Amino acid sequence: MANSTNVKGYKIDFITNTVIINYKFAEAAEKYGSPEYKLLQAIKNDMPDITVSVQSGREQKTARYNKRLTYANMENYIKCFDNSEVLLERFETVKKMSATLKSPYKFVCDWFFAQFPEYEKIPVFEGNLTVIKFVPYPDKKDYVEKESKKASNY
Repeated sequence: MANSTNVKGYKIDFITNTVIINYKFAEAAEKYGSPEYKLLQAIKNDMPDITVSVQSGREQKTARYNKRLTYANMENYIKCFDNSEVLLERFETVKKMSATLKSPYKFVCDWFFAQFPEYEKIPVFEGNLTVIKFVPYPDKKDYVEKESKKASNY
């Protein structure tokens, strides 16, 4: 008969005599009597010399598209252009617009990448042609609003 608990988040490496568990499994195994706790105890009873290693569930194999793209780095990039004062005002407006959204950083990043599509490349400034044309603000309808705190009926 198969085990009906269907516990995931672990693997046993017999070569190194290690049981590797992820963070979610480790947190659940800390609760006495949980299926994860029982499974880990059974493994330790069967193999008393085994070591337990906690690792993340998966590895990031590719770099994030916005790695190191902080608001400060966005501001530094914007300051490279002749019309930086106006661009910085628009940047602050976008940040304020994003405050009510569930993911404000994504909203700002979407505007930034639309405004500066050549951001990842080194800008070429020919003469005084460092003025950037404006793109419209992203539509807030395309983003999820933060959930407002509901008043209790008590």
